[in-house]
Formats: sequence, structure tokens, C-alpha cells
Amino acid sequence: MHKQPLRYRADGTFTILQFTDLHVTSNREHAEVICGVMESILEAERPDLVVFTGDVLYSPSCERPAEVYRETVAVVDRTGTAWCAVFGNHDAEERTTRAELMDVRRSLPHCYSEPGPEHLFGVGNYVLPVLGADGNGDDRVRTALYFLDSGDYIRTPY
Repeated sequence: MHKQPLRYRADGTFTILQFTDLHVTSNREHAEVICGVMESILEAERPDLVVFTGDVLYSPSCERPAEVYRETVAVVDRTGTAWCAVFGNHDAEERTTRAELMDVRRSLPHCYSEPGPEHLFGVGNYVLPVLGADGNGDDRVRTALYFLDSGDYIRTPY
């Protein structure tokens, strides 16, 4: 599916809403509270882009992490708002992989996440360009948003 380019608004603004460390589990009551809060914030802010910056899930407490992930990010996707994500250390800690969760993301129509180039470590390294305002012929990239896989528990030799 071809996605519309991200663009500044006619008034020169571009609003990014960040959700981080939601730590959603298989506990339905907890998930409903988190999703309800997300819905309220989305309605109040009406962002141009939503960015999940890690730990949407606490996968050790999810029986079916991919399903819980889908249900959580679908709160944003249902609004038609563009969104993307990077992984945290708990998203794919148990019972799923980053690749599986990336497949979940990419199956949703308003997700702008990319798996990233294979020559770089990790899953989810990508750049999202934001173009000038629509309607005035400004197709130049005004902002580049970089998203990188943190590597969570990867140990380096240094």
C-alpha cells in the first residue's frame, strides 16, 4: 500500500505525539485503561504522527504478544493517523521476535515503520521525511526523522 507523504500543515506546524513504555500485558483490565488513555490523548491532540518509542509490550507477561501488540497499536491505526515505532527491550523479550512484531506493524494501513536495511544491525532502522505543506507545491524535505533499533540487551565488546 502506498502511503501519503508526511507533510507540514498549512500553518507550518507538524505535531508528533509520543507514547513510550506502555508495558501492556495480557491483563485485559490494564490494557483497556492504557488504550482508553491513548484514545483520549489522540482525540485531544489530533497529531500528524504518533511515535511509539519502545516497550509497547511487556512480552514476558503476554500469552500472545503479537496479538496484544496489534490490539494496542490499532488504537492509533483506527484513527487514520500516521504512526511508527521503535522497539524497546521488553517488546520482544519473550514469546515473539522483533521481526514478527514488525510484520504486525506493517500489516496495519497507517504504519510508516520500515524493517530497515539488512546491512545495519537490528529491526526498524529507517528515516521518515516530512515534506513542506501540501497545496503550495513545496515537495522538499523539511525534516528527516530518524528511527533506530536500540539493540536492547546486545552486549558490545567495548
